[in-house]
Amino acid sequence: MNPLSELDALISRIRLVDRRGAVYELVLYLVLISIGLLLYLLLLTWLSIHFGGIMLALFVLGPHTIFGFSVIVQGVKTGRRLKRRTTFVDSQNREGKRVYYGTADDIRRVFERWEMDAARSKQGNQDDIVDVLLFLFLVQMTLVVAMLLMSEEYLPFLLSLPIVLALLVISGMIHSYITSPSPPHLDLLNHLEFYILDRLNALESAFNQRKNAISLLFGRKRGWRVIHEIGFCFMLDATSKPILEYRLGLSSSQSERFLLSPTISNSVKSDVAALLPKAWSLSSANDNGCCLVIGHRYRDLDISDSSTYLLSPSRVQGDTEEVVRIAGQLLGVL
Repeated sequence: MNPLSELDALISRIRLVDRRGAVYELVLYLVLISIGLLLYLLLLTWLSIHFGGIMLALFVLGPHTIFGFSVIVQGVKTGRRLKRRTTFVDSQNREGKRVYYGTADDIRRVFERWEMDAARSKQGNQDDIVDVLLFLFLVQMTLVVAMLLMSEEYLPFLLSLPIVLALLVISGMIHSYITSPSPPHLDLLNHLEFYILDRLNALESAFNQRKNAISLLFGRKRGWRVIHEIGFCFMLDATSKPILEYRLGLSSSQSERFLLSPTISNSVKSDVAALLPKAWSLSSANDNGCCLVIGHRYRDLDISDSSTYLLSPSRVQGDTEEVVRIAGQLLGVL
């Protein structure tokens, strides 16, 4: 398989936007509505046994109307709120592993695929669904009141009230979830792409005389293919393993870090520890086969938390310069 088709195969099923949390909560609301419907049916059955048509009509015009208006409006608001809760997939705790070595152009292709995924949640038609639902609710309520006053058989008409109300609430919730504006995923992607490519382009430019490659670590999470990590590898030759690797820390479980080969000598370890700025620390924790990890104490890129990459260009570029400087110093002692 050539490199182009290999990457295409890997990114063809990448998932970026995590909608499962919102969908699970939507299902929970539907279950609660079903329970409420059952309880309301029992209440109306009891009322039909103990009260006559006029009292039942007053109940429909009073408490049922107030309750119906409030739950319909709340259902629509809930759908909109759930849509705003969709986030980028956090790739921590991923299963499986596949490493691909490429270039900054490959990263741009990954972002193109991510943008396609984010565009699936584009803004829909913002009809005022509340007015439509309330109109249907009032029409049904008027018909039921008329039948209660004209008929001696109350129960069938009363039982239609909560059933229709539940259908209206569910319709409003689902409609508002589908048609409400998504979070600004595409705008966030632009910031994330700038953050990542500023690092990678700077490293490629600064060390273009060495053998290097950009690494993408693919994994799976809940059946989705996700990118667990993006890094920059320094190699001795095309067939060797990296002697040094920089990783961005894309998931919430990892920080920005350098990985050093476990074969380096103790004297080199001392030299490495001496040249590190205060914000960076050297540890012996194992990370993908590397026993030496140089991690940033405070900087943590988390794809599911936009505050970690919604930074000013000058801040991003300043951090990038520090990364390039440290990479050069590390290569000088390795």
